[in-house]
Amino acid sequence: MIYIILGTKGQFMKMFPIMKLFDAKKIPYKFIHTCQHYDIIEDNRKRLGIRKPDVYLTHKKEDLRNIWEFLLWAPKVLWNARFLPIRQDDYVVIHGDAESTLLSFLIGKMFRAKIVHIEAG
Repeated sequence: MIYIILGTKGQFMKMFPIMKLFDAKKIPYKFIHTCQHYDIIEDNRKRLGIRKPDVYLTHKKEDLRNIWEFLLWAPKVLWNARFLPIRQDDYVVIHGDAESTLLSFLIGKMFRAKIVHIEAG
């Protein structure tokens, strides 16, 4: 299985064409949302016709504003990720260099999955 884990507006805007392609080609994947930028991703997801995430790792509705919010949010993301059904033969697709990228990498490594890092910049 392919797991696309993202959480920022930049990650979403660069990954949504891949998600649309996967949907068009009927390539199965799971969309995991860390909720780092919840509102703008939800608005764009609906506007662009991207399906709802399979899993929200937190229910935070506001952007991270400082390091202290990150230090409270990140452990929740990792704690909730322990329930994901990721296996060693699965792929975890991550994008960029944001906080969500680091957490997605750690989640993939936690399950010993194969990491696919995409960077458009």
